[in-house]
Amino acid sequence: MAKVNTLSHPAIVRALVQHGTRRDHAHLYADAFVQYREAIDHIARFGAIVNHPRTGNPIVNPYLEIRDKATAQLKSLHRIKADFLWTPTNLHLQPPSPEPAATEPAAEPAATQPR
Repeated sequence: MAKVNTLSHPAIVRALVQHGTRRDHAHLYADAFVQYREAIDHIARFGAIVNHPRTGNPIVNPYLEIRDKATAQLKSLHRIKADFLWTPTNLHLQPPSPEPAATEPAAEPAATQPR
């Protein structure tokens, strides 16, 4: 997944403060938002089941837990008005690319047999 232009942690804090959020709350929200964004990037790239780095056995992606903890922290900060942050661009979400249409190879003309 290609990286897109997104807000950095300091830019998120600055935007939240400009929207009337206290600086300390803005830092907490920005921390959780960045963790959430990184987690969903990793989950989108590697899936919910990944291989264990040492054994190679399939395991649940640890970023699912990171995403869930960041979500819980963001919900606890529900009084912060940050709807403007939740855009596909800021979340690194891109619409899925369309599947290329399966085309049948062109039929070859029948070879003519000499008589």
